[in-house]
Amino acid sequence: MRQSSLRYIQGFTLLEILIAITLTAMVLGSVFVLQSQSKQLVFRSQTKIHESLELRAALNNAHLPNAPKHLTNQFHIANAHILEKPEEQSAAIRWQLEQFDLLDQQGNIMLSSIRFHVP
Repeated sequence: MRQSSLRYIQGFTLLEILIAITLTAMVLGSVFVLQSQSKQLVFRSQTKIHESLELRAALNNAHLPNAPKHLTNQFHIANAHILEKPEEQSAAIRWQLEQFDLLDQQGNIMLSSIRFHVP
């Protein structure tokens, strides 16, 4: 009798290929989710940086002498009042301290600060 000359072909079964495709899809899906979350973080951080730069510009303008009441389109000065002079002074002070708030368009206090005011 002749021995069969059939060789067994080594390869992957259909089940193994389906499992590999499933695992690859799960890994790629999680990578895409992480990528979209990182893009959202980038957009949020860019927005916060832009807001802080505008607030810093408004604060710089507020510290200028004779600053206008509306500093930018987004911020304006409110609740400005002169602080009391100290009881004891070593020399006469020409400048007065003025406390003020920077408000946004909705009226929320974004920042409270003190500036010099010339009477």
